[in-house]
Amino acid sequence: MPSLFRSTPFRKYGLSIAPYDVRQSGFTGAGVNAVTRSGDNTFRGSAYLFTRSQKFIGPKVDTFTPTNQAFTQNQYGFRIGGPIIKDKRFFFLNAEVEDRTDPGSTYTAFRPGDDAANPAISNVRYGMMDSLRTFLKTQYGYDAGAFENYNFATANNKILAKIDWNANKNHKFTIRYSRLQSQRNIPISNSGAAGFNRQPGKNTLPFQNASYIQNNNMNSVVAEFNSVFGTRISNNFIAGFTSMRDYRESPGGVFPLVDILSGGNTIASFGYEPSNCLKTP
Repeated sequence: MPSLFRSTPFRKYGLSIAPYDVRQSGFTGAGVNAVTRSGDNTFRGSAYLFTRSQKFIGPKVDTFTPTNQAFTQNQYGFRIGGPIIKDKRFFFLNAEVEDRTDPGSTYTAFRPGDDAANPAISNVRYGMMDSLRTFLKTQYGYDAGAFENYNFATANNKILAKIDWNANKNHKFTIRYSRLQSQRNIPISNSGAAGFNRQPGKNTLPFQNASYIQNNNMNSVVAEFNSVFGTRISNNFIAGFTSMRDYRESPGGVFPLVDILSGGNTIASFGYEPSNCLKTP
């Protein structure tokens, strides 16, 4: 069941529409300014957990009883902050992990004795798909993956670490590090499909490893030095570095993309997803 004690790394938010401040740039339309928390002279912290699955979805809509596909979602994290040296140096740490799984396909292959009118059963024959998977493995060493009853995963991990140093009443220094690491399974696309459709359906069952994995990673370090000189002069110096890397991977490795057609329709696909690109070192 859900249990939520929500922690946030931010104290407040602000919306900038057309700022004249030269420190705010690199966006179009509007920018969101988020002020991160800091540690102080008191140790403080919190933790939270959120979980969800098909078990928390109602079984009926009026008189209709839908089929709820199995899925799981887990999200948990914590924050903690406090003094390193009282009145002088402070730390703050926030972390969050989120994992989710969803059905990659809601169709199963047709087996002898199945009801062809069942909307959850594909017209693609189980025997053909199983023989094709075995052939690819034994002849070419390629694992095409499952063609039914498989899941797609989504995951992301976030961390924020911050240190504040009050050198004296006129000079303050802050350094902040943040990291995002995420990935998601993406179904095979229909781009260039000979039979117009490669995704799971009544007449189509793609193999699991014909999908691809989208990765999004970001690392950011920002240092800020604030000074006050007398009663009329102040200075704010900010230096930062941000790296972002988006790339795709194939769960089955590199193998020619093949569409198998019947009656002008794609009934099965396997191989390297056409929208994919090789992972670079």
